[in-house]
Amino acid sequence: IWDLTGRTGTTGSALTVPCASANWINPNAVLEGPDLAIRLLVDDGPTDAEDARVTLLIEPETGSTIDHIVGDSLQLPDGRFVVAQRSLGIEDRQLGPLVVLDRTAGSTTELDPCVALLNDLLDGSETDCPGPFFSWYWTDHDPLVSSADGSFFFATSYAPSDSERTVRIWDSGSLEIRSQFSIPYFQQAIAAGSSWVAAINNADVTPAGDIQPAITVYDIDSGAVIAEVEGPVHEAFADTINAVSQDGAILFVGEFDGRAVAFDTSSWERVAEWRAHDALLRGFAISPHGARLVTTGQDNLVKVWDISGLAAGGSLDGPPPLLDRIPAQFPTDAAWLSSDRLGVFLS
Repeated sequence: IWDLTGRTGTTGSALTVPCASANWINPNAVLEGPDLAIRLLVDDGPTDAEDARVTLLIEPETGSTIDHIVGDSLQLPDGRFVVAQRSLGIEDRQLGPLVVLDRTAGSTTELDPCVALLNDLLDGSETDCPGPFFSWYWTDHDPLVSSADGSFFFATSYAPSDSERTVRIWDSGSLEIRSQFSIPYFQQAIAAGSSWVAAINNADVTPAGDIQPAITVYDIDSGAVIAEVEGPVHEAFADTINAVSQDGAILFVGEFDGRAVAFDTSSWERVAEWRAHDALLRGFAISPHGARLVTTGQDNLVKVWDISGLAAGGSLDGPPPLLDRIPAQFPTDAAWLSSDRLGVFLS
């Protein structure tokens, strides 16, 4: 965790997380609040594909554990958690249901009741669930995603036997379904603005070479295709290497060779492209007011860029001004914890 207020070479404060892999649970959102909620990948089975995701709530100053939630989760602006519950252990392992957990009130609200055996899902078999089932392939890295302003959240359903997937969008306040629409089974919704949802082609669920990298943009209410743009060439990280500005006006995606690409979401034209890192680009995070962009790279650097020109509706012919360059050992997922505090996982 770094405090970037007038930073001049100071080292960040380190917290050790008890797992081999971790990331922030709210991509594209500023994680302001007294607790830090992070997602861990924990070993509860004989293969990597059967590892489980657990959300851990920690106290940011000491790193002590406050609580934990089994399953993928997403934190809403009022502190509630959307949780795709699951069981742990090898026997009769299950995924589902999808619920909203209010830790303060000690209550849960069910959004999707279906429960299915995990092995059935991994084998691609049919489930007993009627209609779209909102659990997902283990290859889906961020199955629950909120809009940048937190006003709504969405999930992409599991697609048994390679049928279509459903994107369902819920209002964060009322928890009512705002809309839903179908997308191909090899896509996953990864980001959203106020009127659009972007889905990435996920080649991990198809034979190698069958799916071309692309991002398809859908109208949030009708499900109609708005645009299709060239996507990142590295499918394994494609759904984690993206960021949306708070007003939804800019979508950033990363490329395998360290390039960062920015799209104006009103026209879906590229408005910036530059070599942000000399190796794989691992993460993005946009500051609360949209003026700074953080990138993390496999070149062991965390960089802070001035993107105020893009935020004002402009474009760039080269890289934006570099504000800070922080050496870090294998940085991955990044998030703004406040307007001046930055959190980065070091694997």
